Amino acid sequence: MASSTVDGVAIGVIASDDESTDPTSPPQVPVLSSPANNANNVSTSPTLQWQAAEGADSYQVQVATTSDFSTTLINQSNVQAPSLEAGNLSSSTSYYWRVRAANQAGNSAWSATWSFVTESAPISLPSTPVLSSPANNANNVSTSPTLQWQVAEGADSYQVQVATTSDFSTTLINQSNVQAPSLEAGNLSSSTS
Repeated sequence: MASSTVDGVAIGVIASDDESTDPTSPPQVPVLSSPANNANNVSTSPTLQWQAAEGADSYQVQVATTSDFSTTLINQSNVQAPSLEAGNLSSSTSYYWRVRAANQAGNSAWSATWSFVTESAPISLPSTPVLSSPANNANNVSTSPTLQWQVAEGADSYQVQVATTSDFSTTLINQSNVQAPSLEAGNLSSSTS
């Protein structure tokens, strides 16, 4: 405050920008930006982003598996930045999300509802089959042996090869899509490795 005395009268002046620090109306509605609406193959830990809303002090973010938000998985209030990492979502799942801004005067309306589909779960390779019969380097094996191996974890089918050379350059049997952990290898030559 600036003050002075004129003819014995004290005069004081306080400067003001005439703007209150408390908002008088709720903030603007946020505009969503990423991931794009209807996006596919989105990470299962996406960062949801939106444009900062004028007058916003914080945001509320909701993520659901239904468009009416009856199955809300994330309902995060007091988000300070215009983004939120939505971690640990399920693979190959449709999600819906929306945001609203807040300040001391109240909440904005909800943003438009956007959706995205998360990426598929990575496919892991099956384990390597372990051969069980006939034994390695066995002699006097039938010319129509049943080749057997242990079930490989994660395998849907097997490919079986029989050759007369260890590098499989001379392949006698090359059978794909074998469903069981065994195969009848018929009509092999006798006295052959």
